[in-house]
Amino acid sequence: ALLVGGDRDILAGQIRHVIEVAQQSNVTLRMVPLSAGRQAMLSSGLTLMHFSGEESFVFIEAAGGMLPRKSGRDVRRAERAFARLKRHSLSPEDTITALEHKLEELT
Repeated sequence: ALLVGGDRDILAGQIRHVIEVAQQSNVTLRMVPLSAGRQAMLSSGLTLMHFSGEESFVFIEAAGGMLPRKSGRDVRRAERAFARLKRHSLSPEDTITALEHKLEELT
């Protein structure tokens, strides 16, 4: 997560790092703008893992840590949540552009 309301140099450094990491071939970065509203929000953190030829897992963030779930219903719910996020997010290219604009504002 990016620092909000903190030192401008720290925030600029964090944005530069995120942009650099996003250039890696195994990373896809998509930003959900605040204008997307509530429908683009998650109620908790999710980590969805698919393995070729094996069962899928979802880890749901909770107060005590991450709760592993592998039932089909939980996995489908997580897949729908990620699909909803993707519909409301900027493209990877537009995400980088938005971050570069923010970086320009800060420096």
